[in-house]
Amino acid sequence: MECSTVIAASTLELVQIIVGLSPGQGLGLSIVGRRGSPTGDVPIYVKRILPESVLQKDSKIKTGDELVVVNDLIIHNVTKDYATEALTNVQGTVRLLLIQDL
Repeated sequence: MECSTVIAASTLELVQIIVGLSPGQGLGLSIVGRRGSPTGDVPIYVKRILPESVLQKDSKIKTGDELVVVNDLIIHNVTKDYATEALTNVQGTVRLLLIQDL
């Protein structure tokens, strides 16, 4: 009898992005995710990057990236509303930590 095992190699990478925002400027992204849902929790992911936004011009962030940290605020395992507020209230130099699937 023959037996085979398939082991998937991890293709995830932790990526740091640092961008500078001008007064009144936003990051230019939309997110998806949920916590506390009867169907299960989903981490905070990048849904869309707006054209000509500071993040689109930086070109390191991709649709589908998981957001983990905004400046010093951990947004892993938080509600979408909490993450949205954290992303909306940033100013000046912004540091994002993401998990990217290579």
